[in-house]
Amino acid sequence: GFIGLAGPYDFLPVKTQRLKDIFGPEETRWQSQPIHFVTGNNPPTLLMVGLKDDIVWPKNTYNLAKAIKAKNGEVKVVEFPDYGHIDMIAKIAKPFRDNSDLFDQLVMFIEAHTK
Repeated sequence: GFIGLAGPYDFLPVKTQRLKDIFGPEETRWQSQPIHFVTGNNPPTLLMVGLKDDIVWPKNTYNLAKAIKAKNGEVKVVEFPDYGHIDMIAKIAKPFRDNSDLFDQLVMFIEAHTK
């Protein structure tokens, strides 16, 4: 399976010069976008998104899920209304995972897709 947490899957165009330098020439920049590599043959996918994320906008998650579904791939999106970008990772850390629905969702997905 594949688990994505607040991932940058579909964020073009980039606007700042810093991001343009990081992601290279405009004609090849599309290759940095996972959304362009969806075939429908992806493993079962869990995409988790914090709706208060202002670093990697939630539309990245929704666009990737839509592309996977359009190719008949298996995808589940789980939203966390009160989480920002940092929360998405912090809830996996041992000191913060008690009573964490995010951590529980990860475990359930892994258990459902392993033998």
